[in-house]
Formats: sequence, C-alpha cells, structure tokens
Amino acid sequence: AFAASLMQPREEGLFAPDEPATVGDFLGGLYMLIGGGANDPEACRAALSANGMIPADQDLNAVLTEGFLGSILAALGVPDSTETADAAVTRAELAALFIQLTGK
Repeated sequence: AFAASLMQPREEGLFAPDEPATVGDFLGGLYMLIGGGANDPEACRAALSANGMIPADQDLNAVLTEGFLGSILAALGVPDSTETADAAVTRAELAALFIQLTGK
C-alpha cells in the first residue's frame, strides 16, 4: 500500500503501522482506488460529500474508526461489518485492507 502510494508516510520515511489511521489516510487511498488517479483526500472528501456520503467538512485528521470505514465501504458496495464501530483502525490494518481491495 505504501509502495503503491495508497498510503503516505506519517512523517519523513516513517510509516508508523501501529498508530491509528486517519480519515485522510483512508480517503487518500480510496480516491486512487475509485479512479481519482492520485492520493488526494480533499478531492475524495468533496466527491463523497457531493454524493451525500460524508459531510463536506469531514475532519481529515480524525481517527479512522471501524464504523466510519464500514459505512463508506458498504455505500460503495464492498461488504464489511464490524461489532466494534468505535474501535480505531491502525495504519497497518488500513494498508492490509487496501492490499486486499487491489488484489495485490
């Protein structure tokens, strides 16, 4: 996911796999997966908010939770469910999801 630019480093050269992912981490990679061409969380936020999927002012620095992730995936037709909607998604878990979605 990092090598494919689906995720950006937390800091210069640091992936920080055990840290919580942010909504921006997710939306940046998602934008690439839905054909946006580049890791652009702001453009993804605009596209999803235009379709009523998230608020236009969604905080990109908010911690990504399983509930938020699952609701976006479900709206895109990707089956997902969670029993721990408030649980934070780590950057490693998000990277694994991106790899699963791309089939690489």
